[in-house]
Amino acid sequence: MNLHKEKLYEKAIEAAVDSRWDEAVNLHEQIIQQDPEYIDSLLGIAFAYLQKDDYKKAATFYRKALKIEPTNQIAKKQPRESRDTHEERYKEH
Repeated sequence: MNLHKEKLYEKAIEAAVDSRWDEAVNLHEQIIQQDPEYIDSLLGIAFAYLQKDDYKKAATFYRKALKIEPTNQIAKKQPRESRDTHEERYKEH
């Protein structure tokens, strides 16, 4: 990983830890522009979108991750869980 991408990734993780989801999305997008197959950022941006309750965008990035790494357990598990969570939240309202 090049130094610039590594620093962006560190900042994206810090933003996520602090629940700054918009910033995390922005940073992961910058990384993905440099390296569209960088699995950690694909998963990171998907998770950030989940936290923002944007299940459609989250699923899009999980699918991209699965195309690159078909056996990735995080990417395989999350779309199902996010759909279940979304349905549960919808029932509560």
